[in-house]
Amino acid sequence: MSSQKRNLILGILAIIVLGGVCAVMNIPKSSKAGDTKNVEGSYISYNPQLKVSSLTITADGEENTFVKDGVNWVIQGKEKIGLVQISIDQLIAYAKNLEYTKVLADNRDGSAEFGLDDGNHIVIAGDDGTIIDITVGDKTVDGAGYYVVAQGDKHIYLVNSETGAALKKSTKDLRDRYPQYVDYDNSTYVKVKKSDGTEYSIEPNPSGALTEGYGEYILTGAYTNPMPIITEKLRDSIGEPLYNIVAVEFIDDPQDLATYGLDSPKMVISAADANKNECVIEIGKEATPETVYAKFSNKDYICTVNKKNIDKISSAKLFDIIGKHLVTESATELKEIKVAAEGVAAVFVIDSENNKVSFNGKDIPTVDFSEVYKQISALTADGEIKGAFGNEEVFITLTKTDGETNTLRFMAYDDNYYAVEVNGSAEFLVGKKAIELIIYAVNSLK
Repeated sequence: MSSQKRNLILGILAIIVLGGVCAVMNIPKSSKAGDTKNVEGSYISYNPQLKVSSLTITADGEENTFVKDGVNWVIQGKEKIGLVQISIDQLIAYAKNLEYTKVLADNRDGSAEFGLDDGNHIVIAGDDGTIIDITVGDKTVDGAGYYVVAQGDKHIYLVNSETGAALKKSTKDLRDRYPQYVDYDNSTYVKVKKSDGTEYSIEPNPSGALTEGYGEYILTGAYTNPMPIITEKLRDSIGEPLYNIVAVEFIDDPQDLATYGLDSPKMVISAADANKNECVIEIGKEATPETVYAKFSNKDYICTVNKKNIDKISSAKLFDIIGKHLVTESATELKEIKVAAEGVAAVFVIDSENNKVSFNGKDIPTVDFSEVYKQISALTADGEIKGAFGNEEVFITLTKTDGETNTLRFMAYDDNYYAVEVNGSAEFLVGKKAIELIIYAVNSLK
């Protein structure tokens, strides 16, 4: 899973914004806007000490005013809408100390061609009555900047791309698009339930990772027995697309849930972490070829989300993310192994404390036994059972030092595979060649 990526990104943004503001505040005020062309360090507005009481943005046919509720900005009359506070602070910081890179024109005769007649209109009011009133137009063709004008100023200015991108935000751009927060690096479960009846859970392995990147998490519900997961495969097929689920469009006054296919969701994803943060994401029907409807827990709105992330989770092949090794114990954890097949009846007794192994009652060199165990520990699930299987032809039992016994029974399936039953559950296939190598290693000891 991603390592607290969202918190890290927000933290970095905060540092950048604060650093930028401090840098601007320490630069001496230069000439007034419009006095000199092509002079760096010139300002459209310069108000480093201004205490802002409100921000009004008119963009995309919508006008909203932002005011402080305690330490956080809220939309006046829409206080329940979640906002990205750092982005609002960044916009205000740039507007208060707005530096231009070039005076493009001394009049506004051509303002329409720069997107300034219908650009993003920003009005910032200070506690002392100061008003900053600017409009941000289009991005330049080369992407190096944005066009800006200010109320009461006849000039058309050019600001750098970083400044323009921070300023040109609609209300929609400032909204919090994430589902309810869960720390996936400290998760207790991620559950997926699909309308076709598929249901499974990904949980931390209570026994800890088997090796680095393998067995940190287990898959339950998909198969009879919990299966260790390959972390990289989990991240690629489920983890990253889940983390990247964010709202694309908001529906703040939704109709009946059936309108969006959310009365009977196609998929429900739920997650929780050790700090008891919980999140539920319900997925409805297709909204556009690129998006589907969704509902996030603890949010009042319906939204759309990117379909490709949902499709990736929905189509994830669980067999591809699990570890395929059927035997994960080390030889030192075992006290007995039995192998039975046509013409083979082998019993290995392992005395790890004294570094001894017996084969059918006779001591053998441990190096000879190691070849047998190497082949047993190499057994992997090579596919899933799709059809009927026949009678048992081979079985292997492994008894651990604590008395727990794992039994593998290999039943006839086809010319290339056995169906393997693990502790009473038959779900996987094992290549016949792997069994032949075990039998060969055992027969070599006779």
